[in-house]
Amino acid sequence: MKTQVQVKTKLDTYYLTASEKGLISLDWEKNPELPLSRKGNLHTDLACDQLIKYSLGQLKKFNCKFDFESMKATDFQIKVWKELLKVPYGKVVCYQDIARKLGDKNLVRAIGGANGKNRIPVIIPCHRVIAKDGTIGGYSGGLNRKRKLLNREGINLD
Repeated sequence: MKTQVQVKTKLDTYYLTASEKGLISLDWEKNPELPLSRKGNLHTDLACDQLIKYSLGQLKKFNCKFDFESMKATDFQIKVWKELLKVPYGKVVCYQDIARKLGDKNLVRAIGGANGKNRIPVIIPCHRVIAKDGTIGGYSGGLNRKRKLLNREGINLD
């Protein structure tokens, strides 16, 4: 069963969806297909607590489980997302850096596609991926949110 909860943090308001296996999504809008639950599950409770601590600068690394199966993620997307999880707080990389880590510098576009399909932004830190030229690049939640997240981590690209 999927559970959706809302968490308000210093940075933003998020809607988390999880199954019994792990997180499925983090959104900025409520999923109208799921009721908002007053009581989450183990995975939403942990993620809510960690998002609040992250927003206050008290957490640098999330420790959440994910339900990639419910996300219908491909093996390649999972590989990319696992690489994103290795990007440390306060650091940025470009798509080419991730492609090199996966062993093929020609995967840049595919990496960008997988990054764009990340359903759990912030926790799987796709905001830490910037353009090769050092500019901010894009973000599913909008550039203002990306700037806010990067600024929280001490990174200012303006």
